[in-house]
Amino acid sequence: MKMFTYFFAFLLILIGGIHSASIKPKLNQAKLKNINCKNDNLDHWKKTGQADIPIIVKHPGQYYIQFEYAGTSKICGTLQVMLNKEVVIEEELKRTGSWEDFKNIKLKTPVVLTAGEHKLTLKGTKVPTNYFINLRKLILADGDETTDPIDYSFIKMGMDLDSPETQKAFTESMLKALELKADEPHVFAKHMWAAFPLMCDWLLQDNSNHKNWGYSVGYDSRGDFEIFLEQGRDTSFEQELVKAVAKELGQKADPKGSRGELLERYIKLCSERRAKRLQDFKSKHNNLIYAKHQLAVSIYLATETSGCPKGSELRQLNLNNNNNIIKDELLFDSKDGIVRDPELSFDAKKLLFAWRKTHKSSGTVGRMAPETGNYKIYEMDMATRNIRQLTDDKTYGADIEPCYLPNGDIIFSSVRCVQEVTCGWGDCSNLFVMDKDGNYARRLGFDQTQTAFPHLLNDGRIVYTRRDYNDRGQTFAHSLFVMNADGTSQTEYYGNNTTEPTSLQHTRPIPGTTKSMSIAGGYHTTQGGKLAIINPSKGRQKYEGIEFINWDHTKKRTGGDGYGREGDQYTYPYPLSEKSLLISYSPIGGYLFNKNGIYRRDTSSTMRYKLYHMTTDGKREMLAADPIHSCMQAIPLTPRKAPTARATSVDYTKDKGVMYVQNVYFGKGTEGVKQGNIKKIRINELHYKPITIGAGGWSPPRDQVGVGKKYAGYGWHSVLPTGVGSASFDAKTILGEVDVHEDGSAMFEVPARTPIYLQLIDDKNHVVQSMRSWATLMPNEKFSCVGCHEDKNATPLQAGKVTMAMHREPQKIKSFHHVSGKPFSFAKNVQPILNKHCTSCHAPGKKAESFDLSDTIVKDAKFGNSSTHRKFYQSYLTLVDAKWTTNKVPREAKGQKRIDEGRPNKWVDYYTRLLTVESTPPYYAGSTKSGLIKHLRKGHKKVKISEDELAIISAWIDLNVPFIGDYDEMHNWTEEEVSKYNTKLAMRTKQEEIERKNIDRFIEAGQPQ
Repeated sequence: MKMFTYFFAFLLILIGGIHSASIKPKLNQAKLKNINCKNDNLDHWKKTGQADIPIIVKHPGQYYIQFEYAGTSKICGTLQVMLNKEVVIEEELKRTGSWEDFKNIKLKTPVVLTAGEHKLTLKGTKVPTNYFINLRKLILADGDETTDPIDYSFIKMGMDLDSPETQKAFTESMLKALELKADEPHVFAKHMWAAFPLMCDWLLQDNSNHKNWGYSVGYDSRGDFEIFLEQGRDTSFEQELVKAVAKELGQKADPKGSRGELLERYIKLCSERRAKRLQDFKSKHNNLIYAKHQLAVSIYLATETSGCPKGSELRQLNLNNNNNIIKDELLFDSKDGIVRDPELSFDAKKLLFAWRKTHKSSGTVGRMAPETGNYKIYEMDMATRNIRQLTDDKTYGADIEPCYLPNGDIIFSSVRCVQEVTCGWGDCSNLFVMDKDGNYARRLGFDQTQTAFPHLLNDGRIVYTRRDYNDRGQTFAHSLFVMNADGTSQTEYYGNNTTEPTSLQHTRPIPGTTKSMSIAGGYHTTQGGKLAIINPSKGRQKYEGIEFINWDHTKKRTGGDGYGREGDQYTYPYPLSEKSLLISYSPIGGYLFNKNGIYRRDTSSTMRYKLYHMTTDGKREMLAADPIHSCMQAIPLTPRKAPTARATSVDYTKDKGVMYVQNVYFGKGTEGVKQGNIKKIRINELHYKPITIGAGGWSPPRDQVGVGKKYAGYGWHSVLPTGVGSASFDAKTILGEVDVHEDGSAMFEVPARTPIYLQLIDDKNHVVQSMRSWATLMPNEKFSCVGCHEDKNATPLQAGKVTMAMHREPQKIKSFHHVSGKPFSFAKNVQPILNKHCTSCHAPGKKAESFDLSDTIVKDAKFGNSSTHRKFYQSYLTLVDAKWTTNKVPREAKGQKRIDEGRPNKWVDYYTRLLTVESTPPYYAGSTKSGLIKHLRKGHKKVKISEDELAIISAWIDLNVPFIGDYDEMHNWTEEEVSKYNTKLAMRTKQEEIERKNIDRFIEAGQPQ
């Protein structure tokens, strides 16, 4: 094998953001120094070596590392890239063929560089042989494949957003690029957007001489800059710009002058228009506060542990500074961390925010959150700028999204509930409340996964986004809920039986109205989407009560994860009126990544939102921008009237609440059911998963998935599964049943602070309808509903009529046979019935062994998240039609055998965990349609099964066929997995004890309101 004489043939370092995919003589060339390698002639990179490369950046932004390398080992190893001693990228490099076969590669993950000096370090890890790679030609590029020879260092960076100097520099840069005959307009445009975002946005608003959107990909996706840079053209481009702005100002346009004069005139007119557009807004608001950060994660509401580039800050905008120029100054520096979620007190004297003291990601998939470095909540005194910490590391994980309440308390989201996402990975947050000093913190939401962005409506209630997928598909269940400030009356606000929009985010009320503004977006995507006004009085499902601003949803190109993620993008609206708002916005949006304008998740870290004042007719003015971070979460630094604090009946000395149903026969859920057929209401409790271990996977037939079809999504994970692929998301307990009166009414006690869901039961112990959501009552709460899946806008039936339930004391829950009060388990509750009646024939070696209902233990595989990591009884696998399959998931023991998905079948029909999110008719699925129940009820051989036993088997089917009741039941875990589970469960117990003590102190203090 021929050995190369030099380790690096040459190194190209691009100073000031020059873009290149080829060697250019004009660029600086340098050999690497301080390389620990085999010998001094640098022939190969030894696996213990590293290269330290000093770089100087003039233009801050996002850069990609490109290089050529050669390597002969089967897998060369992992390249570790460090920026200023911090690991930012790890990427596996594969063999190229031989030491002479060089391969060009661009690392998938970009690095974010601020202006100034940096040290880039390259190091080989996990190297299987003595040598790593031969490396030559390393380039830092901004991602644009280009051969443009222009040196764009003439574009001045770091200037004010809007000042005479900035305006002059913009005009000079435009003319200079035209003079230099720049032939890569998208590269030029990217620099201009970084240096002069306001002027670029003006150009985008006013230029009618452009191509269609998607003409190209990137910062010049309409060709605005391309048309400007066209050589030999006249000045009509500049004349039309002047005319557009003059028309809005009601002035006569002057089309005379040179190109430079016209550009200067255009910018001057834009400044006049800007002052006019902002005049009313600035007359009411002197200052704004906003957060500078970049939380680009794969799920829009799972940001508790996500990282961010350095430089996150809270900043304050002085809107009425001298010369009508907005002054942008630092309010709070997160140092090496991330700061987010600013929220102002009603008198504008205090500011809440969440701050973590590291900017690095810290995932919690199947493990504990770090003891420190989590988001905690702080409060700033706006007069002194002094801050105090309200939550601390005594509680688990992150505390985020604080909001002041009218009584002085603070509601916030926290992962101290110690739950991992049911259908995926990592900790999730629920809603908690504490007093103004951080005392008496206690849980308000007992929700399956994330609840996010709690904010006050004008009537004093709290609106928030809740993921809600009990026995239905998780993809589309991201609707809006409301509750009172004390946690009572938790109910739907908008869209809980709606496939579209996929999610509603960042909802805030519109002052003086019953409407709100929200962002309609996707699910597996970063925060953002389309701007919408929600009016629940017009309806609460689908598009009944939604009005989109500057978007026609009937022409949308994508749904599901991609819903609303096309074209321009909005996030974090702050409505000032029905016509005016503050908004973080990207006019280019999805066109940065795709000619069709579709926002791609794999490039989500590229887009930066700018902060705007906007009117709903489309007029906008940029207020803040940053090339590294998005400018988001703006709030006016202005006093506002607090909603009236609602009186509370919550009493933490009690442990029960009361539910009242006026008529179970009213509503879509029981449409067509004959009066008198419903005999009972069954009350079930949900138990949430503490950690990620294994998974149950299931994908329904694709032709049965979609709006109006049986299944809400394709699946497929359910972590720490209760059974095989399509079984219930959560473990459950049947608390018991209560009677339904002849008029359809019922009133009964339920345990407080407990997630429950209701099922309507007929005289055969079959479920007529299932809630497929959950309710949580606070201690001493009285909660009522009209009927079953009724329209939330429906008024009570025959107001003033006294129902039969009203004549009686609230019922106490009656036990459901011997299985009530403990988690329902197939192994413990159903298998004994099968052993008693069935296994004499349906077992190995018996005459009906082909339909095996024995308790023979079958161990599933133990790899990754494609297998359940459980032991099952063969009877369970037989009834749910689960067999063995070959694993097809890459990187997780591909080709090995694992237990098959399982699915509804002629013997056992059930809702499945991916059922449609829309309301279903009565008797849609479950025991009433299961052949097994019909078979046993009809009589099979000499089997005499009791009604009690039939009821238990039916209940198992109607609970969505869980195999286990406790999450550590019948597991097939390693010692390490057992330890992880026990550790996480112990942490949950610890947090519950902390909360119990907080509630005891709250009671001792007289439960202050």
